Amino acid sequence: MCRAAGLALLLILLCAACATDTPPTPDVTRLLDEGRAHLALYEWDRAIAALNEAISAAPDNAEGYCLRGLAYASSNGGTLARDAAITDYARCLELAPDRALADLASQALTVLRAAAEQ
Repeated sequence: MCRAAGLALLLILLCAACATDTPPTPDVTRLLDEGRAHLALYEWDRAIAALNEAISAAPDNAEGYCLRGLAYASSNGGTLARDAAITDYARCLELAPDRALADLASQALTVLRAAAEQ
């Protein structure tokens, strides 16, 4: 649990540093902030719900996928959640291949894919 909590905190801090090229609309910003707040409180299901709304409102916003990937990776959802996290981080890379956000998503994918192989 301590290792998982440490990884979750690291990923939260890394994703908090993410910046998007296009500023999100105020409602999307609120939903992303809500998702971050739930992540910080280890409320994975609530974070996922808020980030689902953010992604629905702005499907081209890479940060939403990065944060939701973090929520899935941190949750107790087992293999299905890990696979959902991999999908979200891969989508983040598609949307932001040349930014710092891509580096973070790539690092997370490396960790998750290594875990999947064990």
